[in-house]
Amino acid sequence: PPPPSPPPPSPPPPSPPPPSPSPPPPSSIAPLGPAIPYTVNHAAPSYNGNYPFSSIFHRGSGSNCWLAPDDFSGGTTPRPDFYFILDVGSIRNVAALQISNCDGWGTAYRTKTLSWSLADTADGHATFQSFTFPAPRDGDDHTIAINGRGRYIRVNFVAWGRHSPGLNQVQVLGAADYEI
Repeated sequence: PPPPSPPPPSPPPPSPPPPSPSPPPPSSIAPLGPAIPYTVNHAAPSYNGNYPFSSIFHRGSGSNCWLAPDDFSGGTTPRPDFYFILDVGSIRNVAALQISNCDGWGTAYRTKTLSWSLADTADGHATFQSFTFPAPRDGDDHTIAINGRGRYIRVNFVAWGRHSPGLNQVQVLGAADYEI
């Protein structure tokens, strides 16, 4: 009798699905999508009402900045009222904040250091990360990596110029091409 035939080969294992893109490490910024519209859930106080917090919606300079009331401590005395909360409308992917410091005021009205948190609720901010502007006199755009998912972004002012913090513009940038 002829020798038995070898068993048929086993089918190859199925190919694994292609990996989904993974979020970038916290030190880098996710691929940026479009700006996300936001409303202000809590506005930081304004200097005599002349430099309103609503100035952060559109880039300006000098008298078109938001300025906090004079404090003269440079941030050495905590001011629990020096913060704002932005609402992006629903829980979504947020890649970054793009913030420009107030320009045209020297170093008197500048933000030096801020801290931020992203949460699902307006009062759910537990963990904060900080950002220090590299040059407190510049009015350039600075992109701060968030790389998270949430609805409310709280920003606290930690240190500022001689008189008080100030900002020129704040944008919230969405994440493109993947889930965070």
